[in-house]
Order: sequence, then C-alpha cells, then structure tokens
Amino acid sequence: MSRRARGAINLLRVGLMHAQAEQLIQSPEEIIESSFAGSFLDADSLEMARGLMRSQQRVIDIYLADGDASDLRRLAELGLSLETLSELRDYVAGMEDWQIVNCEKLFYGGAVNLDQAQFIVGPVAKRMAELEGKSLGGFLSDVIIRWLAGVTFTAIRTESSFSQRLEDLVAVIYSQVQFLLPWGLWATDWLLEEEARNRGINYDGQVKKLAYLADAGVPNFDALSLHHMRFERVDATRLSKAYRQAGGLETGHDCIGWVLSRSKSSLETIIRGPDRRRVEHRFFERLDSIRGSRPPESMS
Repeated sequence: MSRRARGAINLLRVGLMHAQAEQLIQSPEEIIESSFAGSFLDADSLEMARGLMRSQQRVIDIYLADGDASDLRRLAELGLSLETLSELRDYVAGMEDWQIVNCEKLFYGGAVNLDQAQFIVGPVAKRMAELEGKSLGGFLSDVIIRWLAGVTFTAIRTESSFSQRLEDLVAVIYSQVQFLLPWGLWATDWLLEEEARNRGINYDGQVKKLAYLADAGVPNFDALSLHHMRFERVDATRLSKAYRQAGGLETGHDCIGWVLSRSKSSLETIIRGPDRRRVEHRFFERLDSIRGSRPPESMS
C-alpha cells in the first residue's frame, strides 16, 4: 500500500473513532451519507464508499475487542494509527515487571534521568509512526536524549550519530521528534498505567511527565516553566540548572522568581556559558515584560 493510501485509511479510522467517541454517528456509513462530497457520488461510488467505511469500522471493532483497549475516547484523542497503537501495546505487554518498576527512576527531583530515559525513548521511537506509515525510528534515540538534555542543536549534532547537515537536524527535530514522540509517550503512559494496574504494580505516570519535557526539549520542570514563559529552550535549561545549583527552593524563590531577581549581567553570563552562546535578541525585552506583569508576592 502506498504511503498516501495508508495515510488516507488511517485518517478514516481516526475520524470514525472521533465520531463514535462524541456520539455523532450511529453507523459508519453516516460519515459518507451526511458529507457534502457524498451527495455528488453516483450510486456505485456511494456504495463502494459505504463498504469502505464498514470495513474500517470492523478493523476498529477488532482492535477494541483485543485486550483492554476499550477507552474509545482516549484512542480518538491520541489520533494514532491502529498499527502504531498495536505495536506500542505489544511492547508494553512484553515488559518485565522490573522494567515497569524501573519507571520510578525516570525522574529525580523534577529532573529527567537521561540514562534511564533512553530505555523508554528508544523502544517508543522505534514503534512510533505517522499516519502515512513513516516511522520515527529508534536510531534517533541518541538525538532525542540530547534534545531532552536541552543542549544546542550544534551540540546535538556533534555528540550524536546524526551525520547530516545542521539544517537537516533542525528539520528532523521539529517535523518528526517534537511532532511524533510526545504522542507516542502519552500513548505508552496510558498503556503502562493499564498494564501496571493489571499486574498490581504501582505506576505514577512518569512517562507522561517525560512526554511534556520531550515536547519542549528541556530536562526538568523548572526549565519547562521558563519555556512556558516563552524563554528559548537552551536558555531555559541553563537558567534552571543555575537555579538548582544555587539551592532551588532554598533560595526563597521558585525558578521564575529566582530568574527575575537576578541582574541582567548575571543572567547573560549563565546563558552565554562556556561556549559563549549568543543571548537571544528579545531575551531582556521578554524578561522586563514578565517582571512588569508578575505579582511581587509570587516571587518568594
């Protein structure tokens, strides 16, 4: 099957799951019969389209009946192909008990344990694919780990096995890694939660937390809070690490409050770092804007 045909079929299945989850249809044929395009089909084409929708509904029904994948709304929200979901489900079902327990080691004090993260990131990336069937690929796992570390693109390229141009790396990160990986991790978290419950193992959503950091490309939740304030990911990472080295909450501030309390010269020193990274041209403008809008009592 061509990639375009595979993508169209998978999109149909996602549409069917959405329509059922929201109770918009009583039968799969309704999607065709109620559409604008359907009114222009001749009788033979209309019947073929109805048959296609019925066949895809059977595929969905078979998937839902197999195992514990009964949460139709969650499947619709994820928007992944059934092939990807099946591969992720088989991966989670095949995990040993100790592997599930080891998910507790994914975080230390709000910061991701990159050594442990690779044992989740690699298998998920290997199985995660676009609706058209193109896989993210486990071979990108070392790139992904460095993306999670919050380092520069130049450092990612230098320290990983990625041998193409820097421009190609940026394209891969933003068009594949950031686009696909968080959804794969969210799906894995849901499946892990279900699997752990069935086995009587405590699981506290660590892979979901990893998904949030993978989306932003930062290694801890202090950096994520700065990134949400529109600081660039590498800047946010360096500032969060400096905050933690200064004592974290023992400074009397949360991470954002600590950054706002620093002088511009000290912040510039942190951001530039040993590699003399250029300070983003709107950094101080953004800093002044946050200082003017953040309530003083929330800084301590």
